[in-house]
Amino acid sequence: MTDGYTDLRWRFDDADRIGRITLDRPDSLNALSPGLREELVDGFERFRELDADPGRPRVDAIVLDGAGDRAFSVGADVNAGERTPPGVKRIRPEYTLPAELPMPVVAAIDGYCLGGGLELALACDFRVATPDSELGFPESRLGILPANGGLQRLAAHAGPSRAKELAMSGARVDAGTAAADGFVDHVRDADAFDGFLDDFLGRIGAGAPLAVRAAKDVVNEGLGTDLETAIAYEHRASRALRGTRDYEEGTSAFGTDREPEWQGR
Repeated sequence: MTDGYTDLRWRFDDADRIGRITLDRPDSLNALSPGLREELVDGFERFRELDADPGRPRVDAIVLDGAGDRAFSVGADVNAGERTPPGVKRIRPEYTLPAELPMPVVAAIDGYCLGGGLELALACDFRVATPDSELGFPESRLGILPANGGLQRLAAHAGPSRAKELAMSGARVDAGTAAADGFVDHVRDADAFDGFLDDFLGRIGAGAPLAVRAAKDVVNEGLGTDLETAIAYEHRASRALRGTRDYEEGTSAFGTDREPEWQGR
């Protein structure tokens, strides 16, 4: 299943239930133009609508990548003429939707992942990168800072002092360094990248769909509150899952030593 866009490619495979969005402006290193931003929001929302349609297969995961082999995205398109008045700012929805969607979203990074591109990758649940990829926030060298949650998410993964260092210096790091810092999850060579990504999607999708989604929700919610409240939220989510058909199926499959057949209910 595919749909036509100008600046991105959107597709969904009914068989593997994986949605894919490709930022498709390789000549500009997949810079985020106003048009691409609008299409990206629409693409994410289409997956939400598709997933909610009882007559269609559920969407088990979404992969976000960039066209070509030079960049995931270098961030804002400086040639697009976008200007935000000082003191006026709202968080762009393309940076909030990956966390809001119920299914896991994986950023597949090959090449430059800078500025708003890194903010977008950090908004996803997971980041997988090729070794030569370069990641960073160069905004300080333009006299500004990331403005859509990038520094907060980087601090959550790499720690506050490392986030400050990278933001203040505007330095770029390779994928191995980013993985050591905690904001890239896996690094794989280009020739093994697609195979690893397929395997990774299979592993995170091996559990019951409702449990997978609950894990994302519980962790995300817990990051924004105190420990006691987060644990209570986790407990309620776990108890709710015990009333699902997939819980019955999982316990039955375990007891009879067979693979479960999940229904997502």
